Amino acid sequence: MWNMRYSKLIRLCGLAWAALLLSATPPSVPNNVSLKMAKIQGLYGDRLTTYGYLMRPRVQNQPSPAVILLHGGFQAGSGEWIVPEGGLALKLVQAGYIAFALDYRGSGNHGEQFDKLDNLGTSAVDDVRSALKLLQSWEIVDPHRIAVIGTSRGATMALRAAEMTDQIKLVVGYSSVVDYRIFYCQQGCATSAESKRWCETLSRQEKIKIPPAQSPTKFCQYLKDAAGCNPWESACHVFVEGSPLLHLDQLHTPVLLHHSEADTTAFFPAVLELNRQMDRLRIPHKLFVYSTQDYGPVDHGFLYPALPSYNQAAADVAWKRTIQALDYYLKGKGARPW
Repeated sequence: MWNMRYSKLIRLCGLAWAALLLSATPPSVPNNVSLKMAKIQGLYGDRLTTYGYLMRPRVQNQPSPAVILLHGGFQAGSGEWIVPEGGLALKLVQAGYIAFALDYRGSGNHGEQFDKLDNLGTSAVDDVRSALKLLQSWEIVDPHRIAVIGTSRGATMALRAAEMTDQIKLVVGYSSVVDYRIFYCQQGCATSAESKRWCETLSRQEKIKIPPAQSPTKFCQYLKDAAGCNPWESACHVFVEGSPLLHLDQLHTPVLLHHSEADTTAFFPAVLELNRQMDRLRIPHKLFVYSTQDYGPVDHGFLYPALPSYNQAAADVAWKRTIQALDYYLKGKGARPW
């Protein structure tokens, strides 16, 4: 069951940083907490079987609210939520929630073929929807009180899942990538004359200044491999399908966003545009911005203690705000968080 090998900062993750992966033995959790792996039979699209890690109290007297956790990055894994020593999943359990960390298609450590099934469009989001259905079928879970929390690319998928179903009570996104087209251009992936013209046109159309990286980043090949095409090609719809900014008219779920204004990976102006569009559409939401002036250096992976970009002050405030929102929307507890 625990077939993952422990490795510190082993794979590219979170679109900007690496994560700790689950070890060959279960992480240390308190005796009153259970941690098990589950297989998820796909219910949508190609019906792919995926994997999840369920953390919950060993004893429950009634069904509990649950949170699906979506890791970031390419060929990464749910270890960022679970290790070391239970991680943020354990914090959720201690706050009265069931935590379910999903390894969607393309997540590492489930075999080479599974790694290669990465996707930027709706196929990976189908995996989130299948996980949601699985949780709703379990007696230990209250099917009407399920939220989704994602980081980076995981936040992208959380938003897209909520745009495709009204059964998610709350979305929380950390360092969200909201438009893969903008991300492609901003990461300096456009190197040909044709692709540069496409990015310049996109910048004018979206009215967002997109300064590209001086040289292509390490994400460019991953983006192309996951999409299977270039974003400017007429038959390439994957970048559009996977971008929540382009489907906001389908979103009715409350959204909480945490973002660093100095994020060098998930383009901050794109998140500001997402915020403006949600204002326009009157979607219940809140964007909290974490500035260097207030917290010291805050970058893409500020939430995780194992990462170089970790910022404890910003992470603590963001997590407190997340729990407040979960308590309100899933437990009906406390005042409206925003």
